[in-house]
Amino acid sequence: ALLAFVINISRKQLQEKDQEILYREQLFDTLSDNVNTVFVMLDTADFKVSYLSPNVNRMLGNSQECVCSEIQREAQLHLNGDAKSAFKHLPGIALGQRKEWEKDYFNPKTGMLRSFHITGYRAKIVGSERYIVVLSDRTEERKQSEALQSALEIAKSANEAKSNFLANMSHDIRTPL
Repeated sequence: ALLAFVINISRKQLQEKDQEILYREQLFDTLSDNVNTVFVMLDTADFKVSYLSPNVNRMLGNSQECVCSEIQREAQLHLNGDAKSAFKHLPGIALGQRKEWEKDYFNPKTGMLRSFHITGYRAKIVGSERYIVVLSDRTEERKQSEALQSALEIAKSANEAKSNFLANMSHDIRTPL
């Protein structure tokens, strides 16, 4: 009877932990599906995808399966020494460190070029090392920055034209007819 009681308590605790894990996974999936950031977890040895956030279709315009295949192609390029591989920055990251870079990505679903700020981390998770890659869409920020830069250049040009006009007027006023 005591053994059955202990087994029942252990089973109940295990169910509660399973429910908590499921809750956290659902919460993370819901949160990540509603932000403009894609989360990827990769094995450090072969770049095999162990997690890809559910918003990948909306953000990158391809299904999770297609993106996983694309990641594996890029990983193969990297492992074969191709310097253009999207993974060229990852091996330089030490355990517990991070590296950041920018990459443009063409979204075939929308036909738009998107700008991503990528942050790569190397972490030890349940005894094995993983890369955690965070792709944050910065397209709107880049457009706003370009618009502000354009407005600044227009303002500088207008200021220069005003200064030239005032200099010419001043000269004309001082010059006797």
